[in-house]
Amino acid sequence: MDLKEILLEDEVDKAIEDNLENILKSIPELRFIIGFETKRNEELWNRVLKAISISKKDFDVRLSLLLYKIDEIKGVDKEEITRNILSRLNYDENYINKINYLISNYNKPISKQQTLADMEVSFKLYEIQRCDRQ
Repeated sequence: MDLKEILLEDEVDKAIEDNLENILKSIPELRFIIGFETKRNEELWNRVLKAISISKKDFDVRLSLLLYKIDEIKGVDKEEITRNILSRLNYDENYINKINYLISNYNKPISKQQTLADMEVSFKLYEIQRCDRQ
């Protein structure tokens, strides 16, 4: 299974766990969040899996959720590492910018101007926020 197929599975958390070694071959940076405990004493990887598991079946949203906590590890630039990962996975510049925007803004209020400028992206951003607040 490729990453898109995995992230679009109905039981996405199970699909991720079943294919974790393949995912880690493509995105080895995720190894750093597996076993990493947050300030709230929760494992970061479990938080990511939970957020993905309650998300709508949308590749952009689920991919963003897969990568959105990578900056919890000190000294990591989230936008740069996301750009490197998505470039390595052969995504084009426009798509990389879109996912970077979603990841960089998941914890910020969505303005009326943002919504009017791009309603689709605003809805994806809202979905990421909803899943993060679980």
